[in-house]
Order: sequence, then structure tokens, then C-alpha cells
Amino acid sequence: MPREITFESLNGRQKAALLCLALGTDAAAKVTQKLSTDEVDMLSFEIARMDDVAGEVIDKVLEEWIESAIGIGSLSNGGVSFRRSLVSKLS
Repeated sequence: MPREITFESLNGRQKAALLCLALGTDAAAKVTQKLSTDEVDMLSFEIARMDDVAGEVIDKVLEEWIESAIGIGSLSNGGVSFRRSLVSKLS
């Protein structure tokens, strides 16, 4: 019986794998183009290991990623406009 995956049990590679799965193949392909071969291999391994993941866990991973992206964007683009743009692209 597979273990239940919780947000707290995820490491960074697993969160990246879930993010790629949630974003879909086109966006994931763009992300992986920026990675080294070793990083792509590690990410592919984690994606292959993902079983059923609760929607709440995926939501938390996406929220964490958005918060991180907003923080980075606020440093260079002004947080409010960056957030609007990001959220509109995710909707």
C-alpha cells in the first residue's frame, strides 16, 4: 500500500515534480529547458514516482510557488502588477 503524500513530507524535487505535473506538458517543457541534464533526470525520476496526490497537496505546492514568484517579481516588477499577471496566466 503506497504511503500518503502530505505537503510536509515533500522535498524540493518532489514539489518541482508536482509543479510540472500541475502546469502541464507545455509549461513543464519550458521549465526543463532551463535545467541541466542531471536536474532533468532527477525531476523525471520524481515525476515517475508520483502516485495519487490529493488536490489539497497540489494546491499547497502551487500556492508556495506563487508566493515565491510574487516575492521575486516584487523585487523587480512591483508586486501587485506582477501578481495580477501571474494569476491571470494561471486561471
